[in-house]
Amino acid sequence: MIVIDMIKFTLEERKRIKKYCGMDESQLLNLSDEELYIAIDTRIDVEAYDLEVPVIMQKLCPEKRNFYVINCFTMEVNNGGLCQYFVNSSRDTAPYLQEALKSIGAKEHLELLRDFTDKNNINLNDLSSFIIDDIEEY
Repeated sequence: MIVIDMIKFTLEERKRIKKYCGMDESQLLNLSDEELYIAIDTRIDVEAYDLEVPVIMQKLCPEKRNFYVINCFTMEVNNGGLCQYFVNSSRDTAPYLQEALKSIGAKEHLELLRDFTDKNNINLNDLSSFIIDDIEEY
């Protein structure tokens, strides 16, 4: 059982954490796809709470690591595009992105990512050039 400081969470977050972290395997398997996604995301957020990405990558099993990496990528891209992923702190997951996409069989997404990064000379292991201090730089 993972213990975290629940005071740092809103009441709604505390309820979600209590609900999904308290479920056993059979309960999780009976959830809808949408609710299962929320449950997995919640459980990984609790495991990864207050940790830096390299530590998270070491701590999580491969399946959870892939979920975490792809979730970070998807949220950023859906919210503001690929540039947002590179600019925001989620970029720390970039070195793990190609392997995560490959492991879930997302061949088309992997090919698009590789084509884009190759054409634009972007190294997913070093996105320091995307660190910005001001929104004008974006």
